Amino acid sequence: MWPILALAAVVLTGCSLSKDEDSGKSQALPPAPAPPPKPPEQDQGYRRTCLTDASCPAAEREASFYDYVGGVYGEKGRVHFGKAGEAQVLTVGERRYVTDKFGVYKIGDAETYLSKAQAAYFRDLKFPPDPACRNEPARTPPSFRHPQWGSALVLHGRHGCGQNYAAQFLKSGVELSIAANPAPWRFFLESYGTDIAKKVKLEEMALFTRVAETLDIPLANPLPYQASSLEVRQEAAKVSKYTVEDFAVAMVFQIAAESAKQNPAIPPPVIFQKVIEGMAPELKMDSDQLFKNTRLFLREFPTMQGQLEESDRRIQHLVDTSNKVNRRALEKLAAESKDGPAQSLFVLGSNHVDLVKQVYSSEKIK
Repeated sequence: MWPILALAAVVLTGCSLSKDEDSGKSQALPPAPAPPPKPPEQDQGYRRTCLTDASCPAAEREASFYDYVGGVYGEKGRVHFGKAGEAQVLTVGERRYVTDKFGVYKIGDAETYLSKAQAAYFRDLKFPPDPACRNEPARTPPSFRHPQWGSALVLHGRHGCGQNYAAQFLKSGVELSIAANPAPWRFFLESYGTDIAKKVKLEEMALFTRVAETLDIPLANPLPYQASSLEVRQEAAKVSKYTVEDFAVAMVFQIAAESAKQNPAIPPPVIFQKVIEGMAPELKMDSDQLFKNTRLFLREFPTMQGQLEESDRRIQHLVDTSNKVNRRALEKLAAESKDGPAQSLFVLGSNHVDLVKQVYSSEKIK
């Protein structure tokens, strides 16, 4: 009989365990209360110095960075980066706009975030791309110092390759310090305020004009005498075997050759005619005469290689002469700082780097 009793005991024990488990479940603790709701988003005040001051509270550092990036690289008018001396505030709406457009900023990763913002800025510009920019080398911007006039940082390269200039600006490491304290700074942008700058849209001009306007930094053209100007061509003709018209032809050829490269479906004579008609007023020449001079040049140098080499020689004469006549104007601009030595940012074509070096190091032009 005992096996039956033992079986019954096992069954009863199992039933007992089951009841104990049910009893334990019924005695479980109530669910934890839901976490309190996040406090509502609020506008955040900050100090401009927090852009570079690591001792600032994280909330201020973050707000200053978002406000600057949105003001410079965002759509114009969407974020207000206050002028120096104003109360600085990042609004809830501005924060949302910047994080939606550029992502969330992690303190200490400014370079990556700024690079992303620059790329977005140029996409929004939608300027026609220049294929030659793909071959632009990475450049390190040189800097020079003069005992009276202060320092000069030179961003340079091929005109129209804005992302190359922006990368140099990022590499220089001065962007946030300029934003934190723009008072000592002046920007010199080649061709700023000229008719050619209004006609020819360049990425680097758009970017650094935006930076200067956002930070209330004065802007000036450091090279008032353009290489294409009649004054420079006349001066170059005095010290070379070339005439004023020879220099004009060299400029027409280089612009037309570049246009033909980008538009292979258009017959070269059509391109040359269009370029000549567009440039003749600027060069202060009769378009028919300019066309004849260009045709004579192409006959005298029948190969593309010969045309390129000869036009380069003439253009180099113009650049050298332009540097000479512009030096006095640049020295005057450099010396105009009213509050002692200034900090100057130059945005130039690479041909003019030596000019800035000579001015700030007091070297003589050969």
